[in-house]
Amino acid sequence: MAGKAEPASTVGIGRNGAQLKILHIAPHLGGGVGRFLSNIVHADSLNQHEFCLLEAPIDKHLLSGIAWRLFVDIQDRFERYVDGFDIVQIEFWNHPLLFKLLMRQPIPDCRLAVYSHVSGIYAPNIIPQVLFDFADTVVLSTPAAKERYAAHIQEGKCRIIHGIGGINRTAGVQRTAHNGINIAYIGTASHSKLHPGFVQACGAVLKHSPEAHFIVASNDDNGHLRAEADELGIGARFEFLYQAKDVGAILSRSDLFGYPMRPDHFGSGEQAILETMGAGVAPVVIGNPAEMSLLQDGVTGFVANDIYDYAWTIRYCIRHPGFAGKIGRQAKEFALENYTLERTMSKFAALYSELMNRPKTERQFCGLVSSGRLHPGWALFKLCLGNHPDIAGYENAKDEKTARYFRDKIMRSPYLVNENKGGMKMYLKHFPDDPQLNRFLSDHDVREDDLDQ
Repeated sequence: MAGKAEPASTVGIGRNGAQLKILHIAPHLGGGVGRFLSNIVHADSLNQHEFCLLEAPIDKHLLSGIAWRLFVDIQDRFERYVDGFDIVQIEFWNHPLLFKLLMRQPIPDCRLAVYSHVSGIYAPNIIPQVLFDFADTVVLSTPAAKERYAAHIQEGKCRIIHGIGGINRTAGVQRTAHNGINIAYIGTASHSKLHPGFVQACGAVLKHSPEAHFIVASNDDNGHLRAEADELGIGARFEFLYQAKDVGAILSRSDLFGYPMRPDHFGSGEQAILETMGAGVAPVVIGNPAEMSLLQDGVTGFVANDIYDYAWTIRYCIRHPGFAGKIGRQAKEFALENYTLERTMSKFAALYSELMNRPKTERQFCGLVSSGRLHPGWALFKLCLGNHPDIAGYENAKDEKTARYFRDKIMRSPYLVNENKGGMKMYLKHFPDDPQLNRFLSDHDVREDDLDQ
């Protein structure tokens, strides 16, 4: 199945005026990744972009006007298909389908860039060394990761193109009258990114500001947040939206944007923050690296030290609406000047120009990964963990008691065992016959008496 691309509109990112054909390979095209890439493609009036998706899209609204195909529909002619493009760009985040493709399907002669849509700072979203060996260049989407990958940058194997997809969707937002104080959250509902203390922090705000109302919009399941709010007796103060397409309508009736991410989250460009700034709504965040690369505390947003300070900062902004409004206006001015799509596209133009000076080369990923050829699931699961001490402790255990200790410790870490976001259960879903994944997950129950001893 293929979508049909509509004519793009503004500027080109080609090489000396010549049209380029760029193939993007991605697990899917949803959420912040979809918004960012959709903005880039629609603004590129010069080149042809096509997406090869590894799984059927659920939410297709971001695919409007974008040419795309499913890999399953072209896998029997993949070599000829890739040959028709000047550049291949792999849209990277920790997804077993992507590694599964690369292990089983050599990428025929091409010029290859890997664009990381995760910060690459924390497990399980470390950018593995094998990708630097595999591609012509790896592109970081946040300057917050510059220090971690400094050696690769110095070697010329890595660069930074901040994942800023512009603020066109929200720059024209007009504020609408409403009762009470609305605090919006737009983003991932899963605690793999959202701070697990989010709902409790909202409860802390309500104790001092009962007029507060929370709008929570996500593209993933938010049932756990609803249940927690109901359990705390504050469910009536929440409005939950699922796959809301009109972000501007939400921000038009929002007084603040509360965006508390867990300290080790995987985000990078954080399009939600950018669009909030573009709408003139002050963002309140926790001082994690990706967020700190986008705004300045007390100037273009508010930066809290932790989840407790986040709740205090929200309360402060409610008590001082004039100051919060001023910060929102300053955020908009800054975003209009600095967070433009044109700046991002000029950096992609430089990237593509450099790649076109290189020859096409065949890429063999499987030869770079040390794993059992028939059952690579466990090895691929570990790729984005870096040198994780608990995994190393489990693998190097000399006896069953030590192995059990590290196994139980790992199983209490949601981001390592999640059914999504690169967790172990997600890898088992795509590698159901992998013996090591099965063996690990078959003995994971943590007994209360074990913990008490």
